[in-house]
Amino acid sequence: VSVPCVGGCGFFGTAKTENYCSKCYSKKQKDEEDKDDKARKEKQEAEKKEEEAKKEAEGAAKEEAPEEEKKEEQKDKTKCWFCSKKCGLTGFECRCGYVFCSKHRYAEDHNCDFDHKGKGREILAKNNPNVAVSERGLLDGV
Repeated sequence: VSVPCVGGCGFFGTAKTENYCSKCYSKKQKDEEDKDDKARKEKQEAEKKEEEAKKEAEGAAKEEAPEEEKKEEQKDKTKCWFCSKKCGLTGFECRCGYVFCSKHRYAEDHNCDFDHKGKGREILAKNNPNVAVSERGLLDGV
């Protein structure tokens, strides 16, 4: 059933197009898309401002702390990082992230930058919680 266009243009609309004629309906769709685009742009600009504020805060923190050096990535995992000898499947992957041959697999042999002692201490501290000794317990047997 045709009804007059809700847009007031004088043409007839249908229920399929929310009682708008085809031209008024397409105009309405464009207006809605423009509003959505405008809202997205405003949201993106707000996010950019937040990111810039975070970067500035991080920049201030970086000025206080020295910058960390970027670690070079090993491209060929079938060769030793230290001597470039082919090791294939028998290569040893270290905790520093590189693959080494049997000669350079130990940390002291390839100048490893991973803190093995610190990691060991963390594991021990995690597995062995501190035991508090009460003074009273020591003197009870005397």
